[in-house]
Amino acid sequence: MVNFNSQVFSQEKLENMGAIILLKQYVENDSPYLSRFNKKCIVYKIEKYAVEYIYISLKEVHNSFCGGDPDTFPTIDLYRIDRNTKAIEIYDADSNVYFNINNPY
Repeated sequence: MVNFNSQVFSQEKLENMGAIILLKQYVENDSPYLSRFNKKCIVYKIEKYAVEYIYISLKEVHNSFCGGDPDTFPTIDLYRIDRNTKAIEIYDADSNVYFNINNPY
């Protein structure tokens, strides 16, 4: 489970670095990504910073260590983090909807 006790999360509204740390904790502890990717081959890119949400894409690094075409930087998944509740939601392209990772459907 993602740990909210860090000082980064004690602020009233989540900021960019706090959102990345929160998502990184999820990816490295509670998600299936590390069975498919080395954690050194995943990067986090803030796509949009809004009043209610911070939108972050999980990107796949392509280089000599990670493999793949170094001229590409593919998106693995898209997330948004609620700045008030700190809920993590994953984007489902088929339904064009974000789902809470703790209650996806």
